[in-house]
Amino acid sequence: MQVSPIVFETVCRLRGWPGAAGQSLDAVEHLVSMYGGDGDHLEIGSLFGASAIVAARTKLSKHQNGKVVCIDPMLTDEQEPYFHVEGMTPVEKLFFDNQELIFRESTKPFSNIEFVRARSQPWPLDPSKRFTTAFIDGWHYEDGPLMDAKIVAKITDVAILLDDVGPHYPDVYKAFKYLVGHPKWYPISMANYSAIFLKVNNGVKFTTNGKEQY
Repeated sequence: MQVSPIVFETVCRLRGWPGAAGQSLDAVEHLVSMYGGDGDHLEIGSLFGASAIVAARTKLSKHQNGKVVCIDPMLTDEQEPYFHVEGMTPVEKLFFDNQELIFRESTKPFSNIEFVRARSQPWPLDPSKRFTTAFIDGWHYEDGPLMDAKIVAKITDVAILLDDVGPHYPDVYKAFKYLVGHPKWYPISMANYSAIFLKVNNGVKFTTNGKEQY
């Protein structure tokens, strides 16, 4: 499979590792490239910074104004539950105990990345702040994904990317169903468990052969 230069450069230089082996990075690049425009991009769940860097690189390569705003509590005890069942290795614990430091070091070259260390619930930003695009990849359990989808649907103007939609994360699937049934959003693509939604009446139309026209 061909990897884009932006994704390749990001993964090669990243401290730490990209979540889910980087499977969602192509979708992040596509989201921002196609729909980012001159506006801020929101990211819920940042891990070590791979997706934030891909979004930032893409905005720069497309000469798009706006920031990449990242929200993540970066707490070792709130990582994937399997770590607490099987146990973290000493190296994994070292990485997660220093997650914010690693994120900041990895993203230091990008002045268009802004980091907010907080949970997404309660919402840590000014509720009047709006985003052009958003990537939801935060807490995958209980009501976390659904609550993220509800707030993001209100404050995003063009496109949303929801990651990890599949039987392995039933609570994320609830968020997916919410967005599918939302009167202002509709799904346009699904690949590698990542679903992209566009906002109704955002100026994008689809012909019968699936091509986008503006």
